[in-house]
Formats: sequence, C-alpha cells, structure tokens
Amino acid sequence: MKRTPLRRKTPMRSSRKDGPNIHVEQAPDTWREPRPMARHPHTPRGTYSGGTTAPQPKAPAPVRDEAYRRWVASLPCFECRIAGYSNAAHPNSGKAKGVKLSDAACFPLCVDRPGVKGCHPKFDQYELVPRAAMPEYESRALGWTRRQAEGVCSI
Repeated sequence: MKRTPLRRKTPMRSSRKDGPNIHVEQAPDTWREPRPMARHPHTPRGTYSGGTTAPQPKAPAPVRDEAYRRWVASLPCFECRIAGYSNAAHPNSGKAKGVKLSDAACFPLCVDRPGVKGCHPKFDQYELVPRAAMPEYESRALGWTRRQAEGVCSI
C-alpha cells in the first residue's frame, strides 16, 4: 500500500536567524475583513441577509408543581366522572409539539383501564373533542377544576 507523507499544518522555520523563512508560504498582500451581515432595505427588521433572524428572548419557563398535579389526579375524570383512574391532563391548544403548558392549567381525565380506552388518550388524539372545539372544552374543564379547588387549596 502506497503511503503519502502527512502535510505539516504549521510552517517550518529556517534555522538561520538572520535569513528569511525559506519554507513559509507568503500570505497574500490583501486580506479581506469579513463583511457584517447587511439588512436589505425591503426586509423586515430583525431579518438579515441569508434568511437568518435576530435572536429572540426566551419565553419564561412554565410553572411546574407536582403537588398540584397529584391533587388534580385525585379528582374524578372531568369527562366521564369515574373516580380512581384520573391523570392530570395539560391543554393541547396554544402549545408547540413536545411542549407542555403550565401545571396551573391542568384538569383531570381518566387513563386506560382493562378493556376501556381512557379519556386522556382520546383527548390527546383529538377523538374526544374535535380540534376546532378544543379551546372551549379546555376552558370548561379548567373552570370545573378551579371550582373543585375553591376552599381546598390556592392555585
């Protein structure tokens, strides 16, 4: 197998102190400074050439409260009113994929049990309520949960 020698990454220096460096490649005379990203006059503010946008501030992190989620799970299911199988369901409207909203917006829905598909999986797969009616359903469920909390705990 033929092997080629490795290229040096650093230039070799001359052993002579008074002479020029023989093995060093000469840099070009004109080095260009990198140009700043210019904004075209017709693009909206915050958009730069190349389609990139200015960094946006991060949204505040949603509130997480395990004790409140456990209390919500202790309530009967909002949809079928069965007790003992509830889980804290987060709203699906107004969020991104893979992101849960604040725990303060949870409401109880039942999980799967032997032979019965629960309300929580149906809710997440839009079988329980159509997508268009989801915000109204979630606000009713949240209102019902908050009415249950009156006198029990403060949200």
